[in-house]
Amino acid sequence: MNTQNVNVNTATPESPKTWVNGHTLAGVSPALAAELAFLAGLRTERMTLDDRAELLYGGLLCLAEQVCNAVTDWSCYRPRMPLTAWQAWLAAGPLVRDQCDGAGEEAWRLACRELETLLKAGRGMHLADIA
Repeated sequence: MNTQNVNVNTATPESPKTWVNGHTLAGVSPALAAELAFLAGLRTERMTLDDRAELLYGGLLCLAEQVCNAVTDWSCYRPRMPLTAWQAWLAAGPLVRDQCDGAGEEAWRLACRELETLLKAGRGMHLADIA
């Protein structure tokens, strides 16, 4: 049992959680939670505008890959994935869109396009029996 996910008062396992803007996303995978925590941490870090924009976009791309890794069924026209993976993606939007004087909005737009491309590629590979 992983000791990081155990409630010490009751010694019962807890699902991984992350907090985004005061909301709890229970059941989010540790990889998705780590990416959300990274994106949330960027809001308080001091850095140049260019560095922040680059880290925002890179963090969103990593999150998009983790969302694709969460897909459980590529055979459907719209790949099936746990609701928590999609909720994690949607929670990232408000974290990044208002940062960097418009660069956060652009990073979000480009990352959404990249996620769409990754999902289409995964579906195509499944259909071609490559994956």
